[in-house]
Amino acid sequence: MTHHGKKLNLSTDSLAALVLIVLQTVFLLVNFNIGFNLWLYIIVAVITLLFSFIKPRAGLFALITLTLIFAKHFTLQSLWLGDEEYKLYLVDIFLLAILGRAVLELLAGKIKWQIRKVDVWLGLFLALTIVYFLLSWLVWNGSFNLAFSSLKNYFF
Repeated sequence: MTHHGKKLNLSTDSLAALVLIVLQTVFLLVNFNIGFNLWLYIIVAVITLLFSFIKPRAGLFALITLTLIFAKHFTLQSLWLGDEEYKLYLVDIFLLAILGRAVLELLAGKIKWQIRKVDVWLGLFLALTIVYFLLSWLVWNGSFNLAFSSLKNYFF
């Protein structure tokens, strides 16, 4: 790319983030003007998952930028199947891909994790969150969707 005769030196992370931002923006503008489109949601979700998994830094850049620009319209855009709303947000797709890649690199030994005191406390909190999810759903007969949505919010 050039700008006024000078070569622009954009990293692949920056280009991937730009693609994700444009793609998500188009999706949100379609939602604002036409309404929810399942096929567009699936296409955007798959591309987001792939780009963010392959280039997690790009996913993080796009995630932060889109959250700042679109706020609740980006972070709370759920999946609709017919009349059913599922709390699978596009922001969750970003986080799933980024965290999935981090776990994969941790297991492959590319990332070294030194467990600190704060990690133990976080692990205990997440374990209690899982227990609360199971109790809410199985023992207290709560809604699975609500219990899972709460679990997901605490984890991410």
